[in-house]
Amino acid sequence: MKILIINNAAFHESEDGKPRVHKKNGDLGEELQSLGYQVGFFQQSIKNVGSVSTYAPEDHNMEVLKTYVTWCKPFTYLKVAIFGLLAIKKYDFIYLFYPCSSRFLLLFAILLRKDYGIYIRGSLGLYSRFSYFLYRHAKFVLSDTAYFTKRIKEYDPSINIETSRPQLDVYEKDLFMREVKKKDSYKLLFVARLDLQKGPIELIDAISIMSKDNTLPDFHLDICGGGPAYDAIKKRIEELDMSSHITLVGFLPDFNAIIEAYRQADIYVIPTYHDLFPRSLWEAMLSGDVCVTTMVGGIPGDMTDGVNCLEIEPRSTQSIVEVLSRLLKEFGTIAPKLVAGGYDTVLGKLRSSTPSHGRHMDILIKN
Repeated sequence: MKILIINNAAFHESEDGKPRVHKKNGDLGEELQSLGYQVGFFQQSIKNVGSVSTYAPEDHNMEVLKTYVTWCKPFTYLKVAIFGLLAIKKYDFIYLFYPCSSRFLLLFAILLRKDYGIYIRGSLGLYSRFSYFLYRHAKFVLSDTAYFTKRIKEYDPSINIETSRPQLDVYEKDLFMREVKKKDSYKLLFVARLDLQKGPIELIDAISIMSKDNTLPDFHLDICGGGPAYDAIKKRIEELDMSSHITLVGFLPDFNAIIEAYRQADIYVIPTYHDLFPRSLWEAMLSGDVCVTTMVGGIPGDMTDGVNCLEIEPRSTQSIVEVLSRLLKEFGTIAPKLVAGGYDTVLGKLRSSTPSHGRHMDILIKN
């Protein structure tokens, strides 16, 4: 059987001209190959050298079908429709990462009577009428978090949705045990794609306010990642003259360097406006960081305020100030319980009996 994977992010073409995807998506393709499937990828493609997308499917006998993003949005969608239809006709099963700007391609799959599956990787538009229409016609739907599985199943019990094992780059052997205690100085960390929807400006503004509070211990924030908001973030740091309290580290291409950043940090902050469940939360908990997060999307499915994290309100600088200030002042009292709760949460997920992503797909396809 031939499986076509349609990702909800574009191919990133590096200097060698090869389209690349996130390594975990490449790992999924290899796992499906090991199970006897032929695998191809269809996505829009952009030129981008500095990206976390480092896996070249073509180097692993996977077909790459692409169309380039153009300045004219209607023309881009027309190209996606034409080339997407041709791609779908070539394959037996379509697997779409959702939500996705190319989700309308599943209508072609329905018309051509091609089986398809949906992998929920974000929270925008999940409960729209069109989304439920696509869920109902899917052979199966997989979600990274039980929170969305429960909500969608409650709305329509006929939808075949299950919770999958998260696509993580970390394993139980990567557990970093540390002594959690009061310190004279604390390292705060933000790791994410640099997008304004992740809340970096609110975080920078909060750090600016906190820097004027003489009752707080010393602290410093590192912002790691690459993305479209890099220049806006840099400008905001300069406008507020926060270089003494904030370092814009930028893109970290080496995953070992990312893990080391977590281990050097004491507190991980993710003020995202919407998300399925950031992989960074799993990585931070495994590294022994105190997690400070908004409760949007599927995050409440595994994160609980006061148990394994502290909650902040989305789009609220004041909420970040209040929560981080309290945490810094009472770190020795608050942090040990939250770090222990984080260890329990992530280890429970890593030790789950749920099959790997590819094997889960294989079971549902053959069912």
